Amino acid sequence: MDNYYKILGLDNGASIADVKSAYRELAKKYHPDINPSPHAKQVFIRITEAYQCLTDPQKKYSHEQRKRRAQGRSAANSTRSDLNEEWMRQRQQEARRRAEEFARMNYTTFRQTQTFRSTMRHYIPQFAGCLIAGIFTISLIAFLFKFSSVLGVVAALFSLPTIALLFQYWENWRKRW
Repeated sequence: MDNYYKILGLDNGASIADVKSAYRELAKKYHPDINPSPHAKQVFIRITEAYQCLTDPQKKYSHEQRKRRAQGRSAANSTRSDLNEEWMRQRQQEARRRAEEFARMNYTTFRQTQTFRSTMRHYIPQFAGCLIAGIFTISLIAFLFKFSSVLGVVAALFSLPTIALLFQYWENWRKRW
């Protein structure tokens, strides 16, 4: 049985934030569109399967139960254990299918998936950009209203679309990196 934590280079019981961070780093390194190694696709599929298992609470629980049984701490109810094993096998097959789908995508498309984008490291720059743009816009409008209410209205009408376009340009530039 695979140790999903080990596949991601983490200690057993690592937090979801650590799992997401490790996954993003490994996905950048092993995505077949980026890494020319003949084994990159298989590595990418394994790390994606591990990520999907460890970020889903039900799958994670089942995985940890299977690890305990494999270490000799078998379940009391074998029927329930068999059902749990079957359910886990189906979840693993589903995770592997999605991982193979991600491996076929080019890296730029893969970076836009919710799986890749689901870390705070992705959202913090977006939030910071919106916050800075908002503060700048409000400050500019307030400053210009001191001189003339007409000038403030004109500034508001032109600054909001300009800030939106600049933010979109910045976001597109950031996505390429």
